[in-house]
Amino acid sequence: MPSAEPRAAGRTALAYAVLLGAFTWGVAAPDGAVRPLALVGAGLAWWAACGVAVRGPLSWRALLLGFVLLRSVAWAAAPATSGDLWRYAWEAEVWLAGENPYLLAPSAPELASLAAQLSELHQLVEHAEIPAAYPPIAQLAFVGAALLARALDASAVCDGPQAYAVSLRLLALVADGAVLLLLRRWLVASGRPPAALVPWAWSPLLALEFAGAAHFDVLAIALALAALGPALGPPALRGALLALAAATKLLPAAFAAFAAERGGRGRFLAAFGFVFALAAAPHVLALARSGHGGGLATYASVWESSSLLFRALERPLWPLLPSGAGWLDAKLLARALVAAAWLGILAALVRRRWAPERAALVLCGAFLLLSPTFHPWYAAWAAPWLVLRRPEDEQPLERALARGLTLLLALAPAQYVVLERWRADGVWSEPVWLAPLMFGPALCLLLHAALRPRAT
Repeated sequence: MPSAEPRAAGRTALAYAVLLGAFTWGVAAPDGAVRPLALVGAGLAWWAACGVAVRGPLSWRALLLGFVLLRSVAWAAAPATSGDLWRYAWEAEVWLAGENPYLLAPSAPELASLAAQLSELHQLVEHAEIPAAYPPIAQLAFVGAALLARALDASAVCDGPQAYAVSLRLLALVADGAVLLLLRRWLVASGRPPAALVPWAWSPLLALEFAGAAHFDVLAIALALAALGPALGPPALRGALLALAAATKLLPAAFAAFAAERGGRGRFLAAFGFVFALAAAPHVLALARSGHGGGLATYASVWESSSLLFRALERPLWPLLPSGAGWLDAKLLARALVAAAWLGILAALVRRRWAPERAALVLCGAFLLLSPTFHPWYAAWAAPWLVLRRPEDEQPLERALARGLTLLLALAPAQYVVLERWRADGVWSEPVWLAPLMFGPALCLLLHAALRPRAT
């Protein structure tokens, strides 16, 4: 009989072939559309690959080849899953024009001349009535990409919005590769095989949302991994890197208490606080000048998409609380309750002095399950910690969460059904089965793990 390793290698190759074929079919739709069913199929093939790859001799070269092929397919397709990159490019051009996108929404009269000058780009910006929400280091990255786009335009390599798409996607692709190398270094330091990288390297969702749609979350993830990884510099440097990650996307700020446990706590936290305050100053000063919360406050208080736990909490409050009545508003009260729950989880993990990578997985998972807003690329925040997990050291609830998040990463492309409906009809309409499909497996696994000790 054949040995276990060749069988596992054959199954891994088969899973990857199905993954790549389904992914290519899913993103090859005309007119920048996607085929959600094919992408879910690719996600499920990736989920299978995660399970079988660790049982066979998967080499670094084979893993890297899979990474490159997926990103190449995503790069060849149009940015199909989101128009966010046009917002990134527009806000960069506002900065370069000497204006402040935190104060001026794309539709502001003060930006009329810039809108006329960049009319093709301006027409692509969605929610033009809302000012900038992205943190300052993200804005700095957008400016760098916009300068590269200008150079591409001047050299006739590509022009117009296409130049911005190329530069922003290139930025995301470089950060994506940096995450892969940082994770590999972490795994080598702990003596683990390349197959552990499959959750990041072969994820069709990550390829589509980073190399394909240029979402900048990957930059924050790369900076966070550089700060949290083993033997990557003195405490002050690691604190500064984590501050830059938090000033790119706010979630990594929660990791500071755990990273400080690896030595040099005072220097780490001092550097984190100083650099974060310095980096956040442009946003804070702009909000002070504006007299309102800006785009970030709009997102935090109003935005809602494909949540399950949040809606289960919010909707029973609708008949009880008046709309628009401050914190008595059902929407805002529900947000306050889920924020308190997430902060309670954070406090419990700090008390138990968890390792940064374990705490990050739980905190990112809790954010994805509790947040009022879920977009497919948000699930990327779970992927690096899935690479670094050690199932043999996990508690039952922790293990159930990790398995549920793996399924969430596989099933998240189902949300593109809503995107395709919106493009066809102009209405954001979520089918009733969508949230239970995406979040149901994770919640069932958590419930089973929570109740199982009582049953035994």
